[in-house]
Amino acid sequence: MWPNISHPIDRYQEFGDRLQVENVKLNEELETQKLNLRDINEFLTNELKARSLTTSAMEAKVVELYSLTDELNKNHEVHAMTRVAGIGIRVS
Repeated sequence: MWPNISHPIDRYQEFGDRLQVENVKLNEELETQKLNLRDINEFLTNELKARSLTTSAMEAKVVELYSLTDELNKNHEVHAMTRVAGIGIRVS
């Protein structure tokens, strides 16, 4: 009695089935991408922490070297002043 109706319903059912398959594929891809992003984020976070520690160590070394340079400059000035005073040159 309604022979033409079943054909469009079958088409819609096939289309719905294809959409479900596509949806499953897209959800799987989404989950894979989430895992990849989580791994990338973890890697970058660890790199940032490592570089931060390295930077802190370098900053401490810079402070140490500035202090050493200051001390050497003062010792050099004292030595130079002593030499100047020893040979009788006046410094203004």
